[in-house]
Amino acid sequence: MLPQLILILGALLAFWLLSNWFARVKPSVAARVLKRAGYAALVVLGLWLVLTGKLAGLFAIAMGLMPWVMRLARLHGLYQVLRRFGIQMRGGAPSPGKASQVETRFLRMELDHDSGRLDGDILEGTYGGRRLSQLSEAQAVELWREVQADSESARVLEAWLERAWPEWREDGWREDAHPAQPSKSGMTMDEAREILGLSATAGADDIRAAHRRLMLANHPDHGGSTWIAARINQARDLLLGG
Repeated sequence: MLPQLILILGALLAFWLLSNWFARVKPSVAARVLKRAGYAALVVLGLWLVLTGKLAGLFAIAMGLMPWVMRLARLHGLYQVLRRFGIQMRGGAPSPGKASQVETRFLRMELDHDSGRLDGDILEGTYGGRRLSQLSEAQAVELWREVQADSESARVLEAWLERAWPEWREDGWREDAHPAQPSKSGMTMDEAREILGLSATAGADDIRAAHRRLMLANHPDHGGSTWIAARINQARDLLLGG
């Protein structure tokens, strides 16, 4: 009982001392000290886990959680891509056990949060009444041509095509589909800033930094979409005047 009482009193004394110290010190100094203290605590925790043999158990738990983390990251990434290119999903940000929907003139799309599956109903046109997942690649590209009359439908369908057939532009459809690099006339300055997540006051350095950050996450060599990478490159070029 006495050791526990000593620990409690020690903790209360430490809390009181820290409170007084925080009240006197500048916020910037406090933040720097807390940051260093956090690093030191992590080092001590790591050493304790190694010495007590509990590191392996913690690693096993982390590996068990990894599939869930990857699933959430994949869903969040898709949601951010759809939102960044002007597609608002009903149902809010992705979370397990739910689904988000978006409806345009030609399509009614649904994103399942558990599986990450994106599918939808075709509302009008040649393939009206069918599911996107029922179409062949050739039929999907034909539908893509049809929906060009509605820009939101085209963006939604392109997002789905990038998941279903990542190389759909580079396959047999390049001569009919527009190239992976969109035409400059198809993007405004406001759209370019939205794609890069920038404000109207952003300078050249901000533009390059935003482009570099987005390309690290969306580069085709790292599993990203060629179309999205092309949009990011076009936004940078448009804002930099080149």
